[in-house]
Amino acid sequence: MPSENINEFIARLFYETPNDQLFYFKACISRECIRCGNFSLLEGCMHEISEHQFGQQLVDVKKFKINEYALKDEKIGKSVDLVIENISMHIFMDDFKSKILPKYVQHSQHARWLDNKFCLCRNIFSIGTILLVVDFAKNYTLSP
Repeated sequence: MPSENINEFIARLFYETPNDQLFYFKACISRECIRCGNFSLLEGCMHEISEHQFGQQLVDVKKFKINEYALKDEKIGKSVDLVIENISMHIFMDDFKSKILPKYVQHSQHARWLDNKFCLCRNIFSIGTILLVVDFAKNYTLSP
């Protein structure tokens, strides 16, 4: 039976945590756990088999592609384009399981942890206390 939402889908990738534990073990998230590592609990499906009709179906996959180009001052400029690739379902599933899913699971776990800590601080600190939240975009740093 398909998952109802993304949280349920992620929960199916790992063994259940103890009742009082909010987060998954680091070994599980980093795919090093002996029991559920490398998403071994994720059921295989016919979309993953290259010889199966479903695995051979072509799908459009939208991706962001970074293009580099030379600037006048000998530096490198970058632009981002949204491209559509037409690939077979089994190749998409390989990419999904090996690249997309691990990043999303780690991001989701980290975001939940940060949200939990923010709420904890907000409920504990007195009125007038400033909570600073900084969300860094990829490849940017905070400098004085």
